Amino acid sequence: MDKADNTTENFSDRIKFKNGLYASVGVGLEYRNFVTELAYVHTTAKIKWSDEDETSTRKYNNNALRLTVGYKFNF
Repeated sequence: MDKADNTTENFSDRIKFKNGLYASVGVGLEYRNFVTELAYVHTTAKIKWSDEDETSTRKYNNNALRLTVGYKFNF
């Protein structure tokens, strides 16, 4: 938001995302109704944006170690 003239610029027509690979490897454990999981997650994407002067492309990689803890309800 530009505070000088109180307008908001729309970037959606200048930024494009292309989804890539999603891969995950994990191990889980269940004890009675409690569950837990440890996973390594890798995602990739490409981001392309246009400015007044140029167009750029950049790869976006995200690696995460995810710990999930939960409870399983018996309905």
